[in-house]
Amino acid sequence: MNGQLKGLSFATWSAIAIPGISQWLWMDTSGGGLHLEESLGNRPADVTHLWGWDAAGTRLARLRVDRDLGDGDEPGVRGAVLDLAGNGEGQPIEVETWDGQIWHPSDGRINADQQHPVFAGTRLTRLFTVYRDCVDVDGRITQAPLTFVHIEAETTR
Repeated sequence: MNGQLKGLSFATWSAIAIPGISQWLWMDTSGGGLHLEESLGNRPADVTHLWGWDAAGTRLARLRVDRDLGDGDEPGVRGAVLDLAGNGEGQPIEVETWDGQIWHPSDGRINADQQHPVFAGTRLTRLFTVYRDCVDVDGRITQAPLTFVHIEAETTR
């Protein structure tokens, strides 16, 4: 599969604006745990990565939140948008995909709040990975993965 990859940079959480993204997923270690939301709202206290996607699953976002990237008072945000429909801007790139199913707490494989929105219905998830050149600590060029997430819309469980 092929796509287009475009880098992004935002000064703060509140500045994040990516047209078309209608679902966001992130983990907050001090404010509610796993989040699956239609909008970002206020910045969580402890979050490092978030993923977003459009309704069709063809426009995906992956962002990193890091104090070292910010202005000192608030962390900065860096990331990328992956466009799989060919409508976007950015560099053409090869994309690897993996499909999976989200385990439900009632299956007995995990211990989690059964009422959490991520477990509504039977959800399928798809991971999209692209590789970019980067320089490792020894100065060698290596390939670094960027993984994007799409969780399929809810179906009947």
